[in-house]
Amino acid sequence: LDAALAAVRGSVYAVLERYKSSRSGQAPIPSHEEFAADVLAQSSRALGAALGRSREEAEAILEVTGAFRDMRSWLTRRGEKTLAQFRKQDQGGLDRLERQGSWSSLLHGLSWLIYALMFFTGTVSSSAGLLFLSALLAAPEIVVWASLLTRVVAGSYPESQGRIYSAINLYQMLCGIVGLLLYGWLMNSSTEWAPSFPLLPFWATGALLIVCALIDFVAPRLIFPIGPKRAR
Repeated sequence: LDAALAAVRGSVYAVLERYKSSRSGQAPIPSHEEFAADVLAQSSRALGAALGRSREEAEAILEVTGAFRDMRSWLTRRGEKTLAQFRKQDQGGLDRLERQGSWSSLLHGLSWLIYALMFFTGTVSSSAGLLFLSALLAAPEIVVWASLLTRVVAGSYPESQGRIYSAINLYQMLCGIVGLLLYGWLMNSSTEWAPSFPLLPFWATGALLIVCALIDFVAPRLIFPIGPKRAR
């Protein structure tokens, strides 16, 4: 039953992926009516394959259960907007979430640079202001990239989601602990092996934050668009 529901729910995405892979040159994008017909046909095929039934039997099930009625209603309300988003993606190469991922990554990179400046301000008030601005710029990336991660994991590794998220949380915790220990060691030891450079820990931290910013600036070019190997 879960496989059948997933097959029907994925019909819109499957049809759009077929449009994307089959388009060549300047071939026109199907109309709203053609899109609606393709989605209904795809849902019948997907349900039939999931249940081991013929397409005609799957169509009958969808009609009796009211699924076709709900899908037609959704296509009437949202179909044109979905096609418009697909056209925009077809022109720019990125869908809406990927475009949000790109600009939020750039903002997050800028937040790293502002956070680095905080170590070299002369007053508590200016440091607090930079810290607030850095957190404000980093906030969109937290939300958007969580959605991108969910798309990739759920789309490509649906049966391993628990293990993947557990591993991510474990690595994040370990990196946080190691980072704090290394920074504490650097602060305590720098006065012994570099007494003439009291600001060395701050410069080292600033350099690391700049590297983090550069990674955020470059990441969208390397990641997007998300290919079929990352999200299916």
